[in-house]
Amino acid sequence: PGPDQLSRRTVSGQADLEIPLLDGSLAGLEGFGELSANLNLALEHVSSFGTLKTIGAGLRWAPARWLWLTLSASERDSAPDVQSLVAPTILVPNVRTYDFVTGDTVDIVRVEGGNADLRAQRTRQFTASLNVRPVQARNLIASVTYHRNRTADPILAFSLGLPEYEAAFPERFGRTADGRLARIDTRPLNLARNERDELRWGFSYFRTISPPAPAPATSGDGAQPPGADAAREAGFDLAAIRRAPATPATLQLALYHSWRLRDRLVVRDGLPAIDFLAGAPASPQGGAPQHRIELQAALYRGG
Repeated sequence: PGPDQLSRRTVSGQADLEIPLLDGSLAGLEGFGELSANLNLALEHVSSFGTLKTIGAGLRWAPARWLWLTLSASERDSAPDVQSLVAPTILVPNVRTYDFVTGDTVDIVRVEGGNADLRAQRTRQFTASLNVRPVQARNLIASVTYHRNRTADPILAFSLGLPEYEAAFPERFGRTADGRLARIDTRPLNLARNERDELRWGFSYFRTISPPAPAPATSGDGAQPPGADAAREAGFDLAAIRRAPATPATLQLALYHSWRLRDRLVVRDGLPAIDFLAGAPASPQGGAPQHRIELQAALYRGG
């Protein structure tokens, strides 16, 4: 590729294995329900970077038709995108920036581009989910899910000049003799680790709504509607069309509450973690919300 072109070749393969352990029919274990396990492995070779792997395992236990529990754990390697690796370095002058150290808003030079020394980030996830379908309301499912995420060597580009970033990487920040912020190097780099825990619970409901069958298509005096003869000559079975049921509609409703229990970023080992739930800004808009309410409603019919 030329200097203004970026390319990457990947070769990947994946294997999944589902293992039934109990099906509820073994003598003496009928009340234990159904139990199954799954294993998966994926390998991906990325040109000019190396081989990445993903491994995972899970269990699913359904002691009753209306109750099931799932557990899953995985570890996944992720390569930085090609832009983050080899994008050319450019200097952007006069970028309006808030200095969290002095409290002033100043114009700085922002350094942008790629970083060829980036390492793959490794994410470990654990999820436990309990789902209940009440017997008297089979279309209603209540669930509670705990999700744990730990990422080592997370890749981040400094969009904010936080004091924690400057303490960990002082060479990325330039200041004048009087302490005014003059430059920030925002090229991506690997940090120590990211930690996030979340509890999500709520319910989803779906229902099929069948409209009444349409009345036979006739004119007011009982005669066939206009165009009936032409339709019959074209091969259409008008009687079958009249007998066909109307297209049903599907109503879906969902309401969930997400409670983020932990959201911390360790920029460098040995330094205090940045706690986004304690007010540290996660973006120019501010910190991360600890509670989030999601309401979804949808109606589908005929595509």
